[in-house]
Amino acid sequence: MYTVVDIIDKIIEIDEKSVELYKLLQRNLTISDHARLVAGVFIREEERHINTYKKIKEEISNIEEAQIDFDIYDTISKIISAFKNELIYKEVYEVREILIDALDFKQKHLALVVRIQGLLVRKSEDIESISYKVLTRIIYEEKRHVEIIEAFLR
Repeated sequence: MYTVVDIIDKIIEIDEKSVELYKLLQRNLTISDHARLVAGVFIREEERHINTYKKIKEEISNIEEAQIDFDIYDTISKIISAFKNELIYKEVYEVREILIDALDFKQKHLALVVRIQGLLVRKSEDIESISYKVLTRIIYEEKRHVEIIEAFLR
């Protein structure tokens, strides 16, 4: 029996892995102090996302949610696993490189969540489900982060 909470847990795992990668970057003494500072900013932002998603889980924990069919959950689980496996440490030296990589990651993460949301829609009523609405909130959060990074790159 799977629900949107299981999906949120997997999304949290992605953000936790990105925190680990930013921490590796932050500890790298061969990069500039400014680049390590930016890595620290991204650590805090990803941790904020994790906390936001945990709060969403708490909000919906008492709401009876329709189960997600196993075949849909299995597909979602596989695409999330593939996404997580693509997250690898990349050594960068300049702030702009970090921003470009972060933007690429966040755009792909956003696309992943949109794809997951789309997989949950089988009939028109599905857009009124708790699962759909929760993923809409997560999409909003990810879009906001993309927009912030884009603004820094201008």
